[in-house]
Amino acid sequence: MPITDDPITQAQLRKLNAEATLAESRTNESQDKSGRMRKLISKKSDKQLEEMIDT
Repeated sequence: MPITDDPITQAQLRKLNAEATLAESRTNESQDKSGRMRKLISKKSDKQLEEMIDT
């Protein structure tokens, strides 16, 4: 029986794929949030940024 036919190996591969998909999703979400934050910051004045930091 080839190793890829082994149910345990198949379950492990599914788990690894799910973990990789989740990690990629989190990375994309993080990049999106940081991009939105940069856009927000670029539209704010220095005074507004100081007020945001102080709160």
